[in-house]
Amino acid sequence: MIKFRAGLNQDMRYCVLLRGPDLPEPARLAPVLAGHLKQPLYDAAKRSRDAWGIVAEDSDEAPAKALAKALEDGGFPCLVLPANLVEELPSPESAAAMEFDADGLALVNKAGERSLVLWSRVAMIAAAAFKEITAKKVKTGGPSLIAKAASLGLMAAGIPIRIGGKKGETEKVVETSELVYYLDLFERKPVRRFRVDAQDFNYACLGGRMKYAATDNFRSLVEDIASRAGRASLNRGARVLVKGEPVSAMGYDSLANLERESRWLMTLASLSDP
Repeated sequence: MIKFRAGLNQDMRYCVLLRGPDLPEPARLAPVLAGHLKQPLYDAAKRSRDAWGIVAEDSDEAPAKALAKALEDGGFPCLVLPANLVEELPSPESAAAMEFDADGLALVNKAGERSLVLWSRVAMIAAAAFKEITAKKVKTGGPSLIAKAASLGLMAAGIPIRIGGKKGETEKVVETSELVYYLDLFERKPVRRFRVDAQDFNYACLGGRMKYAATDNFRSLVEDIASRAGRASLNRGARVLVKGEPVSAMGYDSLANLERESRWLMTLASLSDP
């Protein structure tokens, strides 16, 4: 079982979790939250998108139970748990490459160190894709390329004259977005987590199935692991890939969403263990 959070004081705190195994669409959950919490639908929609199975954390007992009742009445089975029973995740160990065989897989980090995991010990396959936005400052305006070339020519001839100057040059922030992919593999007790950052991963393990498109390679990787690790559960992202659905159907905005969903799923799995 994953390490539980120890209580920090005598006041017990509570969490409200959906029973699963599937996540409801945020558009269905938001009206229930808006009605119970007496907040605008926009705010409730954001809370629904960010829930990923854990609807409330660090709550007093009475509000937690009241929220759970509202969710049940709205058609969303849930449970109330002491906060220290909600699983914490182990820090991820990086996997830059993999090797498959009949019994399991070898996960290789950048230093070349190998961790062997039997297929029967893969507890959960958790995949996510989302758009990552980066911002950088760029200069615009100022002298044209022709003016810059002319200035360089004059300077090379010993004439210190700058044509065009810096007048009109401005600096602005330009944002770009890129679709990024991550995969977390959880090993059974003792629990370990291995993370594939698909932006820095060697797909040679796919052999002849390796393609040029990042989405195709990532989908094939998840399909291969899921087909071999038959006892493993799949998160929403992994199910989308295995079913052949578009990546946009996943719904993740960040790694924080994947972390929260994994905590939820691992908590439900822990509660069902004999």
